[in-house]
Amino acid sequence: MLSERIAQAQKDRDYLQHTLDSEDALEKTRNSIIPKIEHMLEVYSQLDTPKAKNDMLKETLEKVVYLKDKKGRWHNSPDDFEIVIYPRLPIPDTKP
Repeated sequence: MLSERIAQAQKDRDYLQHTLDSEDALEKTRNSIIPKIEHMLEVYSQLDTPKAKNDMLKETLEKVVYLKDKKGRWHNSPDDFEIVIYPRLPIPDTKP
């Protein structure tokens, strides 16, 4: 019975260590994207071609969703829309 409890405690320890490693990898991933976004914001307006700007956006963004409720171009509030930005985050290795 004691050996079963030791084996279970070892499994629990291994699971917790894996969870901790996964969280550390996720935090490193989040921190690595910040300099990339800052660089994009600094140089974006200096890029010459729309293709270069588009390529840079594709490096840092997964997708952008544009939502607009009112139809038509000529209503009183042309800034009445919502943009949802999905950044491109590298996926850390979380295998046990």
